[in-house]
Amino acid sequence: MFGTTHFDSTDVADYRSACGYFDAMKPWRGETGPADERPMKHRRARHLGVRIDSEGRVCFRLHQTDVVTYSPDGTILLDVYATVTTDSFANTLLDWSIHTSFVGGYVVVDDLAYRAIDYVTIHPDRSVTAYKAWSKYQVDRKAMNAAIREHAPELPEAATWLKAAEALGSIPMDAYDHTMFSDFHSLDLRLERLKDRKNWVCLTEDALQSIRKRLAQRYALTSTDPVNGIPVSEIESYRQAWRKWGTP
Repeated sequence: MFGTTHFDSTDVADYRSACGYFDAMKPWRGETGPADERPMKHRRARHLGVRIDSEGRVCFRLHQTDVVTYSPDGTILLDVYATVTTDSFANTLLDWSIHTSFVGGYVVVDDLAYRAIDYVTIHPDRSVTAYKAWSKYQVDRKAMNAAIREHAPELPEAATWLKAAEALGSIPMDAYDHTMFSDFHSLDLRLERLKDRKNWVCLTEDALQSIRKRLAQRYALTSTDPVNGIPVSEIESYRQAWRKWGTP
């Protein structure tokens, strides 16, 4: 019955129903203590389990992770593990107003989206504590241009040269060390190498974009104040912003 990404409904939505689910499950043979872990409907599925820990919390396990934990005070703890299977498992253990998308990097609570990295705590008042809040990032173009003039004045000329050379097919791609400008090297070293025109044959478009991004992060990147919850309709703009410029 348990497939790779689909799980049976559980009717679990709060601490009381979580306790009721645990009580309804018959323990595995030899595990008869009141706090021993119990199976989740299908007794042969050892990768699934439910238990009550020493603090009275009901913990629902998938493989080695307690993905959803209900506390007596009404708090819900989500242990984020970014797989489709974990999302499916978690969503069978939460009420309709909470939806996890660990793969997408967020959790929705009452139509607000929160970042989901490591752990997410949903409090009884429906407030949410996430490991990291959302932030929008933007590049100060004036500061960026100033940084290029001061630290990488060769960058615009190199970009023009590369575009022309690629159009003419004049770069023998297998003849040069294109790792010379890779992210494995520090920005300072790449900028130093950029000063020597003889190294330009080792450039790629990706390398130039990476240098430009690192310059922005160092000299021209600003972020808005962290936001703990955003409307679901706006989630893509936030995700694009921190993926493009920010460090999650």
